[in-house]
Amino acid sequence: MSEDVNLGLDIDELGLHGSGKYVARIAVQSATGFTRSGAAPTITEDCRSYESLAQEVARLKAELDAALERAAEHFETRRRERAEVREQQRGTDDGDRGEKAHLTSNLKVHEVMTRDVRTLHENDQLSMAEELMKIGRFRHVVVLDDDDKLSGVVSHRDIFYSTIAWSTGLGRYAHDKALQTFPVKQVMTNSPQTVAPDMELGEAASLMMTHKIGCLPVLDGDKLVGILTEGDFLALIV
Repeated sequence: MSEDVNLGLDIDELGLHGSGKYVARIAVQSATGFTRSGAAPTITEDCRSYESLAQEVARLKAELDAALERAAEHFETRRRERAEVREQQRGTDDGDRGEKAHLTSNLKVHEVMTRDVRTLHENDQLSMAEELMKIGRFRHVVVLDDDDKLSGVVSHRDIFYSTIAWSTGLGRYAHDKALQTFPVKQVMTNSPQTVAPDMELGEAASLMMTHKIGCLPVLDGDKLVGILTEGDFLALIV
């Protein structure tokens, strides 16, 4: 296996789309050493063992993660700019309307969390997780064990990376086959970070930033009572 990166992935088309929405796309900036044989183009070198393929998948994951971090910076800058514009447009005559809640106002997790938590069990197919996310338009599903206790969390990113080795260059059929093959317990994050309902929201936000996670299941004892996500925080400022 070559140690050189042979696929350059980067963010392309950062800016306003024709629809007026701010968009980003992943683009292939460079491509060297690709396998040319076969019915479909590939984005890895020839892999003669599972370990070699795993290394290639890890390389692709690292490149996608790096591209995602770059995009996050751009989108965060865009969000701040839009927030500043909205604040300026409100003017100074909004004082009588009351201040919007901020993390400095000692809010508790239970005041902001999502209470209607969609869950799956460990042996449910990954396809069920993907379907729940599509229907509910969210990115995380809580996974329970046979006793209905918290076991893990599966994210949209988990689904993407678990199927990439199957579907790369093989089309939609391979992607769907992977979703029907894997149980959620095989790809979920086990023993995820959790918070209590009465934890201060600022402390919960610090946990998410420290652990670089997008959600926190909320437990009252060992009972699942909610989930705190990035979207819940955004709802405070929109």
